Amino acid sequence: MNYTGSPRPPFRFRENERLSSSPQGFPFPRRSPHRCALKLPRHMISDASGGRIVLISSISAHRVNYPQPQAAYNVSKAGILQLRASLAAEWSQYGIRVNSISPGYMDTALNEGDALAPCRQIWADRNPMGRMGDPREMASPVVFLCSEVAGSYVNGADIVDDGGGLVF
Repeated sequence: MNYTGSPRPPFRFRENERLSSSPQGFPFPRRSPHRCALKLPRHMISDASGGRIVLISSISAHRVNYPQPQAAYNVSKAGILQLRASLAAEWSQYGIRVNSISPGYMDTALNEGDALAPCRQIWADRNPMGRMGDPREMASPVVFLCSEVAGSYVNGADIVDDGGGLVF
């Protein structure tokens, strides 16, 4: 499993800014999972052991975030979904299953502080469960996707773990 998060503040794209030049969000969350996902399978393939790769995307790959502007982050997380689909198709012949999880807003250190208090309230209000997720709630989907039995036929899937946030 690999996850990339960054405590950088949200930002807006400036006119004529290239995605590749953006220092806050685009290259980092997309590059890191890509690098990890490409190095690990070499061992899985060479020793014919197969394996499971779980990429962590975000609900930001499925919708525009509100109220914070973070287009580059959203695009990078959407890229992880395509990476998951492509690798699942290419590597299943080696017994490697590649899936992803798209968590909603999680109550982590990245979302702490007085400056984000209004955002946290908006995020909770826009969720049918009325709250942000607890990071421990991501453990069960990861265990399922890595299971030899329960998730053995799941490949190329994205599990949205957001308390129903996408329905609003």
